[in-house]
Amino acid sequence: YTNGMNANGNVVRTDPYFDHIENSLITSNIRTFTDENGNVKGVIGLDVKQSVISNILNKMKTGKTGYSVIVHNTGIIMADGNSSDCFYAGHWQEDVEIEGLEKLLEENLEPFDVNIDGVKYLVNPHKVEGTDWILGSFISRNELSESYSKLFRIGVIFALIILAVAIVFTSIF
Repeated sequence: YTNGMNANGNVVRTDPYFDHIENSLITSNIRTFTDENGNVKGVIGLDVKQSVISNILNKMKTGKTGYSVIVHNTGIIMADGNSSDCFYAGHWQEDVEIEGLEKLLEENLEPFDVNIDGVKYLVNPHKVEGTDWILGSFISRNELSESYSKLFRIGVIFALIILAVAIVFTSIF
């Protein structure tokens, strides 16, 4: 209520909090509403279950191993697209035992590597405009290497074909 009243009619988002009735992590979007004369009459809010966002993220995959998480700037993982049970959502980033994940909270967001269950992942962080959220996109380094190797092989084959065609044209003329 207080955040909404202090926002001068703008929509503000609350920090994520745990709703014990719904048994889920919630973020509220709130703002004041006025009467026909512009007098503030109260605050209205819309709650968003973070499990809904996790389920959306879970459907958005990059390649075979890619997934995303959303972390609030306080360090709580709001949405986890890695698993259908949203395992990490609602946990503090330091509690999930992924060394290096705290880099999602740094001011200068640069890609970095983490190791999850023995697999090295590249994490590309991105600040979500207009929010206190950071989107972390994860993809395994092995998958990236495989893709690069496949492209390299295609390039080599293409270059050999061009070279063969050039040799044939040169020998004909």
